[in-house]
Amino acid sequence: MPAVVLPDLEEARGFLESWLVRPCPELVLVGAGAWSRAFGFSWTGREVVARFGPHHQDFDKDRLLAGVPHEGVPIPRVLASQVTPWGFVQVTERVSGRFLDHLDARSLRAALPALLMVLDALGAVEVPGRSGFGLFDGSGRAPHASWAATLLSVGEDEPESRIHGWRARLAATPTGMAPFLEALTVLRRLAPDLPDESRVVHQDLLHENVFVARSRITGVIDWGNALFGDPLYDAACLLYWLPVSPHTAGLDVMPFLKRHWADADQHPHEARRRLLACEIHIGLGAQAYNAWCGRADDVARWAGRTLQIAREAV
Repeated sequence: MPAVVLPDLEEARGFLESWLVRPCPELVLVGAGAWSRAFGFSWTGREVVARFGPHHQDFDKDRLLAGVPHEGVPIPRVLASQVTPWGFVQVTERVSGRFLDHLDARSLRAALPALLMVLDALGAVEVPGRSGFGLFDGSGRAPHASWAATLLSVGEDEPESRIHGWRARLAATPTGMAPFLEALTVLRRLAPDLPDESRVVHQDLLHENVFVARSRITGVIDWGNALFGDPLYDAACLLYWLPVSPHTAGLDVMPFLKRHWADADQHPHEARRRLLACEIHIGLGAQAYNAWCGRADDVARWAGRTLQIAREAV
């Protein structure tokens, strides 16, 4: 995986002491992902988190979502931001609880109803002046004219993408391009008839971005991958990932979705078609990302899973 330069504990401590709080002896690493690293500490009598990353767009989107009415979606308040030698840092309130994707199957089953209610609330969040579909920027602008165009752009290797070059890397893996292209062909058949619903979608719920305490959702963080699109997309993420995640292998999410829709008197139009299209898109994105990272085994795994889903849609 191409290197993203982020501070270690002592470098983060030194920066925070020079900028925000001195001394900062209790600093602890609380999270690390592909694009950021987060440290917890006490500041002005409260527990906070400083997240460092190279992409200001991610932090702009955090501020955007935290700054609009978001009743029912627990988004931590942004307290401070600054430029750093590694890019940027943002300080937010610290959230309590365990990561959603660290729960065992029993605990996750108990938390799923609350999570689905949060997703309903997320669908009601309004971003003033928003436009377009797909990944939006810190001002609420997204690049695509339709939801279908957003989904089909997964096959494009855009020069401005963070993972530019993934197509050549995918072609060079033992899996190759064939499974990707077969699933993309199915997505092309599904996409034109999909409704152009535009809601806020988190898109990254299962990478230590959702906190749970006693079956209650206490925080949703890291909005860098958020997009405007089908409100069923986040449910599709659960359908795609949870049955094969280490702690919850075999978990069937669909009964929870159907029960939630029935209890809420919701009847999503063309739900199966929409969910299948979203799942295929998720799987294609996973192949592109893992190819870019140089993870050939993961490419093979997600190619197989995505093909299975795509062939169900035929």
